[in-house]
Amino acid sequence: MQAQTQTQHIIDGQSNFDMSLRDFWRTKWIQIARRSGISVPDEKNTSDQNPAIAHISHSRLLADCPNCLGAEYVWRKGPHIMVCALCGNSDIGGKCRIVIVPEATLLNKIEKVLLERPNPANRTWFINESLEQLQAENLERMR
Repeated sequence: MQAQTQTQHIIDGQSNFDMSLRDFWRTKWIQIARRSGISVPDEKNTSDQNPAIAHISHSRLLADCPNCLGAEYVWRKGPHIMVCALCGNSDIGGKCRIVIVPEATLLNKIEKVLLERPNPANRTWFINESLEQLQAENLERMR
């Protein structure tokens, strides 16, 4: 049986890579893009078409690419954009994709409820789930 890693917060891009999105973009993202054969758009070159929607999966703040279903970390503090390392956002001409993220206060409340769950693998939230639903799930599972 594998030991479970306990996290005290939901892991976003900042905490996973220990850098801001802008620093990630200038360093690691360029390496990833080169290996994947995709270009790195300027973050100001952003499309509002076909946005991605943030969710929490296994204690990680992610967004799934609506074009190919790849997934990328989301930075809480923004900017809330992504480029998929799999498809390079080919459906929107390689531009940065907007990521829809809950308002910070709501995201903090969601995180607090999810952190009551001892197993990080059970810390999952999708945009269609209310805070009340998450709280009810916690009560059901703690019985």
